[in-house]
Order: sequence, then structure tokens, then C-alpha cells
Amino acid sequence: MLYQNYKYLNNKKYMLIFIILIICFIFFYSCGIFDKIISNDLSIEQSNNIISDVKKKDFAIVSVTTLSSESITNFSRDKMETYILNLIDVGIDTIILSETATTPYGNFSNIYYPSIMAESNKRSDFISNKDVVENLLYTAEKLNIKVFIGLNNAPEWSIIHASNSIWNSTQSEIAAKMATELTSLYKAKYPNAFYGWYIPWIMSNSYIVYQPEHSAELLNLYMEALHKVDSTIPVLFSTLLENNFPATKTAEVFNTILQSVKFSNGDIYCCIDALGTGTMRIDSLDYYYKKIAEIIKAKSELSFWTGCETFNYSSGKGTALDCYVNKLKIAKKYSDIIVAYSYTKYYAPITGAIPSIHFLYKDYYETGNVAKTIAPDMPKISTTKINGQNAISVIINSYQQTYCIDKIELYMNDELIKVFNNTTRLLSFTEYKVSYFLSLDNLKDGSKIIFKAIAYDIAGNESQIGIYKYT
Repeated sequence: MLYQNYKYLNNKKYMLIFIILIICFIFFYSCGIFDKIISNDLSIEQSNNIISDVKKKDFAIVSVTTLSSESITNFSRDKMETYILNLIDVGIDTIILSETATTPYGNFSNIYYPSIMAESNKRSDFISNKDVVENLLYTAEKLNIKVFIGLNNAPEWSIIHASNSIWNSTQSEIAAKMATELTSLYKAKYPNAFYGWYIPWIMSNSYIVYQPEHSAELLNLYMEALHKVDSTIPVLFSTLLENNFPATKTAEVFNTILQSVKFSNGDIYCCIDALGTGTMRIDSLDYYYKKIAEIIKAKSELSFWTGCETFNYSSGKGTALDCYVNKLKIAKKYSDIIVAYSYTKYYAPITGAIPSIHFLYKDYYETGNVAKTIAPDMPKISTTKINGQNAISVIINSYQQTYCIDKIELYMNDELIKVFNNTTRLLSFTEYKVSYFLSLDNLKDGSKIIFKAIAYDIAGNESQIGIYKYT
């Protein structure tokens, strides 16, 4: 009898538990909680896949890029998400936001987040774009992207550098107050995206050799100020590696500077190659990296990253991909993390233009091989008389069978008279047609003109020379 009562009560208890579980299931399902859990698990899995893809590549790739606040000022969150997804497509999981304010001589001329300090210390031409930082962090948190937040920059840096102690102190104090505001606003709200600080002042090794004391002073002021705000947030700083001084001398002076700076575990130094600006030779780069890496890796608290410029200063365009990959291969010998300065500006879609070179790099990211593109067809040149004027229109036509034409150069009697830059950047099988007005007033009767045209694509391929004789 006792056993039967116990069995009855025990069964009743299990039935009660079962009924409670059903009620909980119905409640959670109606609230969409299971959907959120599943969605979160998927996003975590997708993010892990992105990161694991980056890590398991056995060839040199970019995983970090710089991004200017100005370039994303008018981005909605939807556009920001589309843009960042393009970066994820090529293995980029970290963004360095280059600056969040401009503070010439200690006064704010612009700000990219809601700052009480900026409002009380602003110039007459002050501009506020207070949603930029949060829009980026919101999207980065959603897509599991890490962000290093750049602090204050100033146009006089190119003249002063770190040579003025008062200026150094003023700018570092502003940076500390900005860091306090940014931490209060966003660290808890976007805990995964809010990853680190970035010091926007980039010194060249040439300057460091000339001004080691001032260079150390500025760096120390920033490190101490930012670590006081939150010692758990890593700080990233960088220098430009030029070949104006021997690599051994550069490493020696840099080592002296680093000994006087108080770093914390997790801080990062990024060495930028300066090949884009033309002040470093690619045949010298390997040895410079080697000497600097030896110094950095001796400091256990510092991580060493390499930075590769994506642009060609003389042309103002992106570096040809095969040249860029050669730089990446050298950089990878000394660091698994390579920063693109700047993939976002020269390779990725950021303004709505079709990013042809992005697809070239994406193909490389997926295969490890730089696609062999076909050079543009030889330009065809023709002329037409302009009615009522002593002038002609020179018409140039060229096709590109793989990606797109970057520019066409027009020569008259072997003298360059016009460069046509392709701003449309359309994709494959593209015709690029341009025309040039030429007055004949200053030409002698019977003068012979020989026109030549060369087309270049975005991969750096050069067409054969198109020739046309006008008499």
C-alpha cells in the first residue's frame, strides 16, 4: 500500500514536471527566444568560420584594414553592413578607425561621436558627425568584427611632428579625455567590437632617428594616458619604414626609444612599409623588417604587426595586385597579421563604384594565386572635324576582356597631352571610349601629327600602343 502511494505520487510529480516543461516551451517559442538562440549560435559559428579561414591560409593575406571616419560619414547602418560584409569576404576581421576627431592646436574642428568636451572646446568651423563611431561599432558587434578606435589627429602634425613638448602634452590630454568619453559611451554596449585604441600620429623612422627624445615623449604620454583610462584595452601604434637610414641604425634608435616607453601586455606595434609613398625599395624591405622585428619581439609585452600600403603615391591609384602580393609575402615572414593601409580606400567598395580590384583580390584570397588578366586591347584612334572650327576631336576606343580599364594615355608626337582616368570602373568586357578636343590654330599647314594611345587596366597590364597619323 505504501509502495503504491509512493508510486502514484512519484508519477504525479513527473507529470507535473512534464506539464511545466511544455508550458515553458510554449512561452519561449511565442517570444522568439529559440529563434534568437539559434540565430546567435549561427552568427557565432559563421564568425568562427571567418576567423578560422583567416588562420588556416598558408599564404600571405590581409586581416586588418584602416578606415577613415570621413569616408563613412554618410553611411547608414545598412550600407555599413554591406560594406563590412565585403571585407569579411576577403578575410578581414579587424578595422582600424583612423581618427574620431581633428584637434588642430588643441581645439576641435570636427568630431565623430557625441562629445561634451568637443562642444565646449570647438573652433568656429566645427563640424559634428556624432553617429559615425556608433554606427561602425553597432555593425561590427553584429558581424563579430574588432575595431581599434583612433583618437585625435591634427593637420599641423606634418610640420610639428613630435618636436613641441607643449603640443605633445596638449594632444595627449585631449586623447585621454576622448578615451574616457568613448569608453563610457560604448565599451559595455559593444563589448566585442570595442577592442583597442589606435594612435593616429605616424612617425617615420627618418624622423625617429633625428628626434628620438621627442618621439619617445609623445609615445609615452599617449601610452600612460590611455592605460590609465582602462588598462585592459590594448593600444596600437605605428611607424613608417623608410630607407633613408640604414636598417641597423633604425633598429638601434628604435630600441632606445622603446626602452623608455611603458607598454602593457597586449599593446601592438605596426611597421608600415612606405613602398606606396616611394620612400622604401622592395629589395630593402625584408632586411628592415628583420631588424625591427628582432627589437620588437624582444619586448614580451608588445605584439608585432606589419603594414602594407595599397596605393601608389605617384599615380594616386591602388597598387597593382601582383606587386601588392609580393609585399604581403615579405611581410608574412615576420608577422601573421598584416594591415592594409588602406584596403578600404583603394581596393574595397566604399562609395558605390563597382570595385573591380576587390574581385581580383578576392580571387587571390580564395586561391592563393594572382589571376592572370588579359591586357586591354590596343586602343583604336580616329579623328573627326569639328564644324565651324579649326579643330578636331581625337576619339580613342579600347576594350578590356577581363576586368576594367584604369586609364588611357594620349600622346601627340611622343609628348603626353592627356591622361583619361576611368572613374566608372565597370566590370568585364568593358569598352572605354574617350575624346579629346584639339585646336589646329597653332599648327602649320601640312603639319603631320602622330597620335599614340596606351591603355592600362586595374591590374597594371599595359596594352600595345595604338598609332594614328593625322595629316
